[in-house]
Amino acid sequence: MKKILVVLLVLAVAGGVFAQEGSWSVKGQVEIGTYIDFDNVPEKQADGSYVNDEPAMVRSSGYHAPYDYYDPLNGSFGIGYSLGGLSAGVSINSIAGIWGGSTIFGEFAYDGENFKFQATSHLDELIQSNWNVEKLWGYYKLLNGLIHLEAAYNSRDINGVFWTSDTTGGFFVDGNYLSPITGVWGKENDAMRLPGNTFSGNSHGNYLLANVELENLNFGVLIPKLFWDQNVHGANASYNKFRGKPSYADPKDRDYQADAWFPKALGSQWDHPADQGHDQLLVADVLKHMVFGVKFQMQPVEFAAQFLVDDYAVYFGGKVFFGALTIGASFMGIMSPTDPATGDRIDENIIRVGGSLDYAADAFGAGLSAWLGVLGDKTARNDTQIGIEPWFFYNVIPTHLQFRADVGFYFNNAYNGSEKDTEASTIVWALQPQLFWNFLGTGAGSYWSFNTGMIVRYRMVKEANNALDVTFRFAF
Repeated sequence: MKKILVVLLVLAVAGGVFAQEGSWSVKGQVEIGTYIDFDNVPEKQADGSYVNDEPAMVRSSGYHAPYDYYDPLNGSFGIGYSLGGLSAGVSINSIAGIWGGSTIFGEFAYDGENFKFQATSHLDELIQSNWNVEKLWGYYKLLNGLIHLEAAYNSRDINGVFWTSDTTGGFFVDGNYLSPITGVWGKENDAMRLPGNTFSGNSHGNYLLANVELENLNFGVLIPKLFWDQNVHGANASYNKFRGKPSYADPKDRDYQADAWFPKALGSQWDHPADQGHDQLLVADVLKHMVFGVKFQMQPVEFAAQFLVDDYAVYFGGKVFFGALTIGASFMGIMSPTDPATGDRIDENIIRVGGSLDYAADAFGAGLSAWLGVLGDKTARNDTQIGIEPWFFYNVIPTHLQFRADVGFYFNNAYNGSEKDTEASTIVWALQPQLFWNFLGTGAGSYWSFNTGMIVRYRMVKEANNALDVTFRFAF
């Protein structure tokens, strides 16, 4: 209650100060959903009994919560103020989130002609004197826009902005390697996901970036973790180096990310005692993780390339545009992988190559993504996967209703040396139809295209998922 009173007092004072200038706005949203699991897997206890052994279970959910693990059912209310290039706001959420977090959120940003900066934070955490920075970044446009210089302690949602084209072959997200093999073994949330990103893809990242921006060409460098400390947003506070020798005890429980790999220096005398010993080594933790990138665009083609110093990792991607049809291709590979624990070189292939076709008209769209992923070496463990993911949508009622269907086929082949792993060598398929209803009739579209409406989704993944979820959204 005290926290709410403090926020209201701040708003009251701000209202008096800015009452004569600028403009105020309010917004609100409620999202309520249910997730029905038709094939519940009961939990076996030590005595042999089962918990939750009914064949179907139901629980509350938001649209993203079942498969992406964020944004559960929630209600939020926000107040915003704008004056010239300044914008500021406070929002109050009814639920903090699945993994914890804040119920009171504040932010401000200023957009000048050739510079911009933003700071956002969870206000209830600050009121309790806890470290909290949700976003803190800014950039300059130098030499009449020729150079973009950006410093980020905790960056904006920046995925796909710098030196990126097709990402079907990508398996790098927010400073962390994923796997070139999509882990669809018994995992309901891994099928039919968006592909990974490139080495420059950072959401809540920590870096210094310089980019030279010419008419058809831009190139530059990203230096990560230059401003890093223990108070950076926890989701991106460490760099997860790709695990060269993962455990394959159970193909359904594979984890392809290593633990945090930062060596520890002595720390700073200005650090909080709990943070002592967490400074970064300039060469091992910063310079070896630099990313160099370039992108060329001239209709009807674009091409992008990136080079990550650590392990000599590379990305190439390109697209060709033919009106409503777009053709893309990309490659990502760790050309000289090393063991994260010892630094010794590992003789493994860690690559992914893919392509995409996308067609988008006014009322109809369709596409296809396909890739080949390779992980391991033929003398020990070696996995290969061919993935094919077609999709299409149709605006049944152009003002209100869209139907979309996503399909996935994953052809997995695994060997332990010369012996085939029959359990992991399998074909997994997935199907997901959805209906999006725009209650206000402002245009048919997906989740992001409207605020008030209903969404019905069914997802079936072979031997992993058989569930229906329904989401109701209300907003003003």
